Amino acid sequence: MICEHEGCDKEGVECRIDDETESEYFCPEHAFEAGYCYCCGSFWGGIEEFDFGRIRGVCPHCRDEIESNESDGSDDDEIDYDDETWPIEMEADE
Repeated sequence: MICEHEGCDKEGVECRIDDETESEYFCPEHAFEAGYCYCCGSFWGGIEEFDFGRIRGVCPHCRDEIESNESDGSDDDEIDYDDETWPIEMEADE
């Protein structure tokens, strides 16, 4: 479905406040403006974590999913470059 915001022709995600309300369709930008998570379409407007969190416009459930998919669980991504051993200087073989 196309975003229902006037003048927008982007693809929209189904957005609903609850099971009793009629669905609306908004693109990610307009979903956030209307208070909906642009990943799952749930209403989270007015919640501080949604409006001002690490990933704005994404509900805590979707944010956790995004963050868990970004990390493969290895510690290789977290290298401390600010200690004196970096870069490691190799000694020449004699």
